[in-house]
Amino acid sequence: MARRCLPWLALASLPLAAPLLALEPPSTVARWAAACNGCHGPEGRGSGAMPALRGQSADALAAKLQQWQDDPAAATAPGHVMARFAAILEPETLRALADHYGTAP
Repeated sequence: MARRCLPWLALASLPLAAPLLALEPPSTVARWAAACNGCHGPEGRGSGAMPALRGQSADALAAKLQQWQDDPAAATAPGHVMARFAAILEPETLRALADHYGTAP
């Protein structure tokens, strides 16, 4: 008897699962931005000792991230946690994050 009910239970649960199936996973930039916001405050607007990302030019943000990528010693310098984050960014993600937070030149 239980085996005969199983297909009906699966069909009955589809309306509940359908909205979840329609959700798309967050983009790479959205996931990185959430990590950035953890230190740099909501929407990157600054938080205590952490500078604001919003309001800086996108080109300046990209240049700073690139500078941290290009300097392997920066990743081991005390207090330079950003170099460790920048080191693993793909070039297109680096630029997309700079564009996400930055202003037009």
